[in-house]
Amino acid sequence: MTCKYVNSPEYCWQAAMEALEACMEPAVDGDYLVQGNLDEAALRCEGDDGRSVTFHAPVELESSAGLGSLTQYTLAKGDETCASISGSGTEESPLELTTSLGLLRFIRGSDSIRLECPDGAAYSTDVTTPPCWLSLPGHSGLQRGGAVIRAYLVRGPRVYRCAQARPD
Repeated sequence: MTCKYVNSPEYCWQAAMEALEACMEPAVDGDYLVQGNLDEAALRCEGDDGRSVTFHAPVELESSAGLGSLTQYTLAKGDETCASISGSGTEESPLELTTSLGLLRFIRGSDSIRLECPDGAAYSTDVTTPPCWLSLPGHSGLQRGGAVIRAYLVRGPRVYRCAQARPD
């Protein structure tokens, strides 16, 4: 895996981001794919437009625990699943992203980085010569502040902005 590949149109992470955005059809460029309120179980956040994020475990907004639960989710538009994301990118928990293109896996080990693309191609490199660190697959930002959570993907969309539901 080289910077030339990571910056090329063939970079499978970039292709996966484009497939995700095409499926979710963001209303305005730069908007979050999903904006809404968490349900009472803190498992699902749905916008007025039918786009949703469903977390694999309840989100703890007031917790001092890590942000891991914010990185495991499924994105949908109505009844159509657009993407599923899980894992953190480590050897023990590879980052797995499934879109209409198929499964993409990213693993950052102690001495190597490996990217497995949906088309079967695989790329790896030694960690001592990282290819363009800021363009490697993963979340570029996760935030939990007060009653709001947000997520962003590297070279991809602003994924979700979900607020804690307020009692009626």
